[in-house]
Amino acid sequence: MKGTWLAMIAVAAGSIACNRGAAQTKETAAVVPPAAEVTIVGCVAPSEPAVTNTTNATATNYMLTNATANGADAKQPSTYRLDANDAMLDPEAGHQVEIVAVVEEPDERATGTSGTSTDKAPAPKLKVHTIRMVTALCPK
Repeated sequence: MKGTWLAMIAVAAGSIACNRGAAQTKETAAVVPPAAEVTIVGCVAPSEPAVTNTTNATATNYMLTNATANGADAKQPSTYRLDANDAMLDPEAGHQVEIVAVVEEPDERATGTSGTSTDKAPAPKLKVHTIRMVTALCPK
């Protein structure tokens, strides 16, 4: 009988030790909050590839100019590159629109030996979720 009790205690202790080890080695996934959407009003215009895309790595065919965000401050850029299907943006070229999007900051530019970059950094990119025409013509 003592042997049975000792065996049961050994099994229970082993079970507890296994559960403790599993709990300690259990990895939890890093929780990454979703990117915040912004609403921005501006004018859709064809982009100038030579100005906005010297390496063709982040090509966009359209820009949002004269842009203002809801609750915007003076530090917000007034021009954005638009990341969306051309079929969505082409009909809106020349129109003032309201865009709901996620802002993607441009990659850092490489600097020379002097520590300064001679290239102008590209405008931030808007990953467009929705677009709605506000007026048929952009204000001048």
